[in-house]
Amino acid sequence: MIFKGLPFFSGKMKQERVREKVRTGNPYVRASEELKKSAEELEKAAQKLNSTFRKRQEAIKKLMWINDTLQKNRDRLQTTSPLRPETSKVAEKGKISGPVSEAQLFEIYREACLNFIQTDKTYYFKLRGHSVFLSTMYKKHMGNLRYYDQEFRKLPENKRESFSDIEGMIANLVITKVNQIGREKFIKEGHQALYSELCNKLLARTATP
Repeated sequence: MIFKGLPFFSGKMKQERVREKVRTGNPYVRASEELKKSAEELEKAAQKLNSTFRKRQEAIKKLMWINDTLQKNRDRLQTTSPLRPETSKVAEKGKISGPVSEAQLFEIYREACLNFIQTDKTYYFKLRGHSVFLSTMYKKHMGNLRYYDQEFRKLPENKRESFSDIEGMIANLVITKVNQIGREKFIKEGHQALYSELCNKLLARTATP
């Protein structure tokens, strides 16, 4: 039985050798296989690119959502209780060296919020220069930013930027809040409540006429 099966296996092996010879010897077959492989790699690259594009689109939608909700909240606060930018000061002593306007507060807070959707290198460098602890807390929610840390360490001391007092305080409040309620919840609703709280604490108000 073994000897009867040998011719069959021998024939199969011979066929495989012939096929391999044809594949390696025929330039058209070889080119066809290379094209097929290139097409498969191109399809994989296209799928990866499409996935990256979708993620970026989702991030942009979230950016627009936070921007819109903060703007609406800002308009509502100004309608119900007008603010005096020229006399607005931080309530807690020593937190800021001078007055801060509501417009300035809004921009600083918005930037801090948006960086929990998509990291900005310049903002992260300022955060890293301000506090290693806060930057570590930030990375817990935004993933490993080792490449940013490496770039930061390469910067000479005189080229490293840091936050102003008010920027550092707001970054601290935002990161602490995100750590308490989670990033997704903060993006959906928590940022509005914290902004109202900031305005109540940091800005002087006048009575509604």
